[in-house]
Amino acid sequence: MRHTCRLPDSLTKPDPLRLDLQDDSQSEPWAKLLAACAVELGADVPHWLAVRDRTRRFLERGQSVNLVVNGQVRWRTLLDHLRAEHFPELALVNLDKGSTARRRGLILEILNQLGHRPTLPEEPDDLAELDRLIGAGPRASVALTHFDRVAARPPTTASTSSPPCAI
Repeated sequence: MRHTCRLPDSLTKPDPLRLDLQDDSQSEPWAKLLAACAVELGADVPHWLAVRDRTRRFLERGQSVNLVVNGQVRWRTLLDHLRAEHFPELALVNLDKGSTARRRGLILEILNQLGHRPTLPEEPDDLAELDRLIGAGPRASVALTHFDRVAARPPTTASTSSPPCAI
């Protein structure tokens, strides 16, 4: 029950399984419902819902969100829910994919997820094209998943046109 209502007599006799889900801060009814449905979020439902709502508010304002997940929380379910219910235009870019390991592949994946199929120019003009295409359409929202993997990536090739500076 999400809202107070009167159940028809046919449902109240015999006493049906009824959970009061009107207060999202109460863990127990949510835990019973998820257990009955064999669903595991990997987090306490009130916390999961609070994170969802907070993330949604940031995204609605066009702000960046850094969602750090510990343990076995079903973060993909959270993103899928946000996309399905609130942000159908949200582009999901998986940084764990081999195709996103290099700059060109990452830019192409972002553009593909946003619905573009461009012929991408070479560096450094590729970033200008990314900016042009994103700026030409409606506001773009991109979720970069597995961002923690970025630190382990090899650096991009350095320009050989000028020697490095020593200070």
